[in-house]
Amino acid sequence: MSLDSFVEDLKREGYTVRLDASLPGKSGVVHRFDLLAEKAGGEKTSIVCMRQRGSNQVEEMIGLFIMAFDVGAKPCYVTAQSVERKIAEAYGITFLAST
Repeated sequence: MSLDSFVEDLKREGYTVRLDASLPGKSGVVHRFDLLAEKAGGEKTSIVCMRQRGSNQVEEMIGLFIMAFDVGAKPCYVTAQSVERKIAEAYGITFLAST
């Protein structure tokens, strides 16, 4: 699934999607995400997404997890390569394979 199709899926599910979005965390730090999707409901749901940038995917995933935790959102990581799935599963990070 590409990031574009992920965005379209989120919109169909009623999310408001912003690309290259910033969001302040409980810590007071403002975090930048490639994608922020928010849905109002009984309890507000947010998804933050980051694309693979460097060669150390483990550090990137842990950083994404920390930022998502700080803003109270579900993390999602986009990559074109095979990644460390055990870490993703341990931290509840969703993967999208970019095309």
